[in-house]
Amino acid sequence: MPATVNRGDKNADVALLQQLLRDLGYYGGKVDRDFGPITEDAVQRYQGDHGLRGVEDGTCGPATWRSLEGQFGDLEGLRSDASVERYVGASYGIWHSSYSSPEDRLAAMESAANGELSAVGVPHVAFAFDTALAAGNAVFDHEIWTAQVAREWFETDVAESLSEDNQREIVDTVYHEARHAEQWYNILRLMAGLHSLQADGQFQLPDGSWSTAVVDQRAIAAAVADPMLQSTRTNGAAVDWYESFFGSGSANRDAVLGSISDADDTNDRHGEYRTGLPEEADSWDTGGNVQREYRQYGAGGGPHDQPTLRRGDDDNAHVVHLQQLLQLRGYYLGHQVDGDFGEHTEEAVRSLQQYAQVQGDEEGVAGPATWEELLP
Repeated sequence: MPATVNRGDKNADVALLQQLLRDLGYYGGKVDRDFGPITEDAVQRYQGDHGLRGVEDGTCGPATWRSLEGQFGDLEGLRSDASVERYVGASYGIWHSSYSSPEDRLAAMESAANGELSAVGVPHVAFAFDTALAAGNAVFDHEIWTAQVAREWFETDVAESLSEDNQREIVDTVYHEARHAEQWYNILRLMAGLHSLQADGQFQLPDGSWSTAVVDQRAIAAAVADPMLQSTRTNGAAVDWYESFFGSGSANRDAVLGSISDADDTNDRHGEYRTGLPEEADSWDTGGNVQREYRQYGAGGGPHDQPTLRRGDDDNAHVVHLQQLLQLRGYYLGHQVDGDFGEHTEEAVRSLQQYAQVQGDEEGVAGPATWEELLP
């Protein structure tokens, strides 16, 4: 919580206070870090409207800060420890139980993910199988508000013999896509809060022109009904996501996505990929939290249980696992998960080692230190 501030203070906490009060319509001055008479008047009017007069008259202390921060949404959302713990607890049971069909198991995962999404106000996300996706993969389609999931690992004979490592991967992947749904919803809420999104999906771009948000109508309607206030304290992440899709980062996003189709330099562009796509970096980090939590529910499958792998290893379930983990981290993109530790797998391992500053393993070889990075 920020420090107590009152008239005469000049600091960053005053600037935050001014920003929050401005977003709520109490402060009409500049955000200048100077707690002067205009700021004091705004604080007093806010306190009067929220039962705080006589508690901290004109001073912004703990009670006023708690009240102010309660006016704004929590963008930590699915990244919060509590959300991850609840989701993993539910998901672990799903992958250690018998289901009569792949559809029933997917429905259980859908319920687990939507339990967390609904807690932060995100409209229900449908889950469906897509046979075109490789095993363990998924993608969120914001246009139809649906997460498409690969079917293979949900088949009964496969699911009931799936390793703990693969269980963690699919649980991570589903949550990764759920986080994308949350991101899109908060982008829409931000657009509504900035008065640039209308109920029919029309929104104003930063250059002043108008376009149409090709997003599921339920999500648009919910966002318009629950606009996000404009404080940079609470919507900083949403601003980054919005900028990546529609604002100053969109050109870079297009360039980065274009590079992914070029298999020769995908791994070399990994740093730019994460920098250019903040929504992906965020979802990967969120998935990492899920993997760590899931490991606490099971035994084995940790980094020290993995063999050292190098170029030339092939037809190997461990290589498949390595390739899948590299993809989840944004490496080995555009290549087939085939169990063959070839040139592209070696390049992906080398890129991971360089980007994450992995020490102790031979370059391009997946040894203990590399596994420790992939399976923290």
